Amino acid sequence: MCALGAAAGALGCGGPVPPSMQSTTDAQRIAAICDAMCDCKGCSESEAQDCVDGGESQQADAAAAGCASLWEDYAICLDDHLVCDAGSPMPGQCASRLADLDLCVEAGKPACDDLRTQVTGYFEECGVGAPEMPATCSGADQQLLECKVACLSPPHSCDAITGVDAEGKKQIDDCLGACEAP
Repeated sequence: MCALGAAAGALGCGGPVPPSMQSTTDAQRIAAICDAMCDCKGCSESEAQDCVDGGESQQADAAAAGCASLWEDYAICLDDHLVCDAGSPMPGQCASRLADLDLCVEAGKPACDDLRTQVTGYFEECGVGAPEMPATCSGADQQLLECKVACLSPPHSCDAITGVDAEGKKQIDDCLGACEAP
């Protein structure tokens, strides 16, 4: 995997952020980090896109967990200090920033199994089968489960979930559909 978390070399992350980097957008920063990583280890076009997608997913996970500033610190460190060591990008001194980010993200989101149980529970309480749910729990899958929980949480009733309350059922279906939309 070529996500930002798997990146980085003997990176010295001390010192102030250069002014030129302070106005860099997150998308530009992710692209620059992935370009540097691919220059180091060699990437196909598909692998380069996977790196960008992984970086965007990591950033979204961090933001959703209330850890955006830690993601920003880590991304700036990688962007400013990524070095290549014999064809391998390594985290080096940025590793502690990645560890802080990972701890924050994990602490800031409920466990996927808990979310699956919550979604399934809403349907089982009403005597109907639950909708299909993601098998994994990272990035977009986590967001999908959180969205489904929000759609099904009270004040929706079993009548709405089972369709006895047609308007309530339509609201839930529309909400669940929006969760699945790209």
